[in-house]
Amino acid sequence: MNPLFTIITPALNAGSTLADALVSVRDQAGGIPFEHLLLDGGSTDDTLEVAAEFDFVATTSVKDRGLYDAMNKGAARASGEWLVFVQADDWLAPGALAAWAAGIEAHPKAQVMTGVPERFERRAGAWVARDNSGDPTDQKLSVRNIALGDPMLNARIIRKDAYLATGGFSLDYTYCSDREFLLQLCRQDVYAVEIPDKVYRYRWHEGSRTMNDINEFADVIAEENLAIAERWMNRVSKPDRRILREWHGRVSNEQAMRALEDRNLRGVGQSMRRAMRINPAWPTGFLAEFSRCLVGYVGRGCRTKTQVLRQAERV
Repeated sequence: MNPLFTIITPALNAGSTLADALVSVRDQAGGIPFEHLLLDGGSTDDTLEVAAEFDFVATTSVKDRGLYDAMNKGAARASGEWLVFVQADDWLAPGALAAWAAGIEAHPKAQVMTGVPERFERRAGAWVARDNSGDPTDQKLSVRNIALGDPMLNARIIRKDAYLATGGFSLDYTYCSDREFLLQLCRQDVYAVEIPDKVYRYRWHEGSRTMNDINEFADVIAEENLAIAERWMNRVSKPDRRILREWHGRVSNEQAMRALEDRNLRGVGQSMRRAMRINPAWPTGFLAEFSRCLVGYVGRGCRTKTQVLRQAERV
């Protein structure tokens, strides 16, 4: 009999955090049947040694094309009815599998099920929750939440057949393919439900690709988000097109502001031209954003937020 869940964890040199992630899976209560696949991309640290300490984890180690390639490979191998994606530096919340199993029993036709995510950060030597919403509707599967909110893929479980119908995660993007994947699910009009239970804990730390205060990948992420918004502009309904246009404008504002703070006038011009192709009125919104941020920028001594944070770390 196939398990109800297949848990998929991509990993690359994750030895310092992997044990915590696997313990969070091991300690799930309720006797829910699951398999756990660890897709290692060729780690050179002790990732494989850590994984070997957990006998329920099936590990493969093959060089891949990145996070989303590993997730696709895990999904292709999955024998479970539902796919659960757990990153090697995060945790499943206690009782997550039991909460999802209860939700599946209550909604047997569901294709996507979303719980409540939490973000944790290190304070005084302990991991504590930060800025968390307990409202599951904040994560409702909609174009608005995916574009203007946080996609929070890991707080969602997906039936394998619904995943297969999307074609999986695109390898065109290194950091943001989860957003496009969720847009694919929206376009398929899958039956999605939300449950009120806390199911996933994101670890906010400087080693994270996206969950950190100093995001060195911000410009790359912005480029990918802009490309996704542009790619999908004519694939969605007119109301959703307005949402994507707003998202494109917001990302363009952030990109242009970073360029301006770095005194990169060429970058500002490139952002402006790209944004105006989608919305000719974009400069009006950018000027409002510039005015809003100017006081803070001057107050920081005409330094970017990243420069201030890096100086604080050195101190």
